[in-house]
Amino acid sequence: LVDRTKRPHLMVSGASGSYKTRSSIRTAVACNLTQGWNVTVIGKAVDFFPFEDHPNFSILSVDVRKHAQKYLDLLRSLTAKMDERDQLLASKRISTWDRYGAPQDLIVLDDFSGFMLRMTNTSRVEVLDELKQIAMDGRKFGLNLLIGIQRPSASSIDTDLRSLLARISFRVETAKE
Repeated sequence: LVDRTKRPHLMVSGASGSYKTRSSIRTAVACNLTQGWNVTVIGKAVDFFPFEDHPNFSILSVDVRKHAQKYLDLLRSLTAKMDERDQLLASKRISTWDRYGAPQDLIVLDDFSGFMLRMTNTSRVEVLDELKQIAMDGRKFGLNLLIGIQRPSASSIDTDLRSLLARISFRVETAKE
């Protein structure tokens, strides 16, 4: 069990074929939807079709090989949403999104290392900057990350970002992961 009030962001790791998406990420999506959260999957859609008709669920398909900038723009829109919510909370004199009473948002980035491999070095740095901002401040503004990744090593995910994520691990290839 992960206490989302203490660790609002989650990383699910495991080798290809370890069923991290179907057994863990989809379960988290279903649980969050039943609690009234809004869930957005950015990236590959194929594993999330069972949820496509749910009113609080959306898939933003992005082919990173062709549209890395779109992926980055989607992440930037999330940090902009945090700025908007900050202004809203300040105007209401409320300190957190929980206290405001609106639904939380879960942002799912499955196959994260696959996306990062397809981006230029400049795009990778920008993506990591946006994600670190969300991971540092997102809880306050009702934005929660769920990142699925095959190899959570320092070469595939920034260690600063990784330290901000609660972890669930399935079968991995080496003890270093």
